[in-house]
Amino acid sequence: MAEPRPPVLETRKRASAAQPPRWRLPEWWTNANHKWLKTAAVAAVLILVLVLGTFAYALVTLPDPSKLDIGAGSVRIEDRHGTLIEERNAEGARVNPVKLEQISPTLQNATIAVEDKNFYQHHGIDWGRVIKAGIIDTIARSPEQGASTITEQLAKIAVLRSPKKSILVKLREAMVATSLESRYSKKDILAMYLNTIFYGHHATGIEAAAEVFFGKHANELSLAEASMLAGLPNGPSYYDPALHLERAKARQAIVLDAMVRQQMITSDQATEAANAKLNFVFKESRSSQAPHFVDFVFEQLENLYGPSVVNRGGFVVKTTLDLNMQKAAEHSVQVGLQQLGRLGADNGDLLAMDPKTGEILAMVGSADFFNNDIQGQFNVVTG
Repeated sequence: MAEPRPPVLETRKRASAAQPPRWRLPEWWTNANHKWLKTAAVAAVLILVLVLGTFAYALVTLPDPSKLDIGAGSVRIEDRHGTLIEERNAEGARVNPVKLEQISPTLQNATIAVEDKNFYQHHGIDWGRVIKAGIIDTIARSPEQGASTITEQLAKIAVLRSPKKSILVKLREAMVATSLESRYSKKDILAMYLNTIFYGHHATGIEAAAEVFFGKHANELSLAEASMLAGLPNGPSYYDPALHLERAKARQAIVLDAMVRQQMITSDQATEAANAKLNFVFKESRSSQAPHFVDFVFEQLENLYGPSVVNRGGFVVKTTLDLNMQKAAEHSVQVGLQQLGRLGADNGDLLAMDPKTGEILAMVGSADFFNNDIQGQFNVVTG
C-alpha cells in the first residue's frame, strides 16, 4: 500500500494565512500622476501641526484670567491739611471705578449697541461677527473689520494687556473671554469693561470720563452725552471732541443709529440727541498743583510698596506738603525768572523743607511743568 502524500498545499495555505497582510501605500500616493495629492496631503498635515502647536502654545502661556487688572482706583494725594493736591493713577489717568448701578442705563445701552449688539446672547465670542470680519478682511487683504466682543476687549485690556494684532493674540483673547464668561455674570463683565476702557483726556473708566468731559457723574448722563462718550473708545484721539468735534459728532450719529436699530430709542429721540448742544467742560486731567511733587510721591510709593499695589490704587496718601507754601514757592520762582530772564535764565526750581524734621513743605521742579521748550516735566530738584 502506497504511503499518503503530505498535504503540502494545505500546509502552504496555512503558512500563508498565518502571515500578516502587507501594508501598502494608497494607489494615489504611488501614482506619479497624482503628485498634487501628495503635496496637498503634506501641506494639510503641516497646517494641522501648526494650528495645534499654536493652540498649545497659547494655552500654556495664557495668563490667569482670575487675575484681572481692573477696578484700579485713583490714588488721592493730599497735603498736610487734608486738601486735595491731585487724584490720578500711576499712568497719570483719572480713574474712579463705580458699580453698574451707578452708570446711566442709557450709556450702557449705547455702549452695547455700538460695540457688541449680541452681548447678552453670546458666550464671549460672536461667531457671526468673526465670520463677517474674516470675509471683509480677506477681501481687503488686511485686518479692517473688528470682531472683538465686549468680553474679548476686556480680556485684552485687563488680562492680556497687549496692543498687538495677531492670530496668537486673537486666540488668547478668545480663550480668556470664554473663561471670563464662565466666571462672571454679564452685568459684572459690562461693569468691569466700562470701568477699564480709555475715553481720552487721561480718563479711564466711564465715571472719570463723565467728570472730565461733562463735569458730572456717570449716572447723570443724558442721551446726547452718553452717545457721545460711548463712541470715543473706538478712537479717543481721532474722535476727541476738543480737537475734532465734527468727527466726534459723526461717531455719535453712528452710536445713535445703532441704538435705533436695536430698538433702544426711537428715531425722534436720536434726532433730538444729535441736535442737542453738548456743554463740554474738559476739566484739566492733570492738576497744576505741585505736579512734580505728585510724580515724586508716586515714585516713592512704587519703591516702598511695589508697582502692583500702586496700580491697584484706591487709597489716600497724606503728605507733608503745604499747598499755601507751594503756591508761594511757585510765585518766588516766577519772580526770580523775571529778574534773571535778561541774563538768559528760562527755568528755575525750589525746594522748601522743615529743618527740624526734613519734611518737604514745597517742591517746584521747574518753572512750568507743561512747557516742553524747557523740558518742564523734568524735576530739577531730584535731578
